[in-house]
Amino acid sequence: MVDSYGQLCGHEKNNLRDSTILLTDCGDSLGYYLEHFFAHFPEELQIESIIAL
Repeated sequence: MVDSYGQLCGHEKNNLRDSTILLTDCGDSLGYYLEHFFAHFPEELQIESIIAL
């Protein structure tokens, strides 16, 4: 996950600032990864909230 975070450019990080992330179908491998990625870096990405269904 740290490698993926490191590959985000400043513009991509700014796009996530103060956002609410809605993830659906978190039971598959990609959804599982994304859920854990956003949960691991909420302060760094300045994410308002994460909703995982």
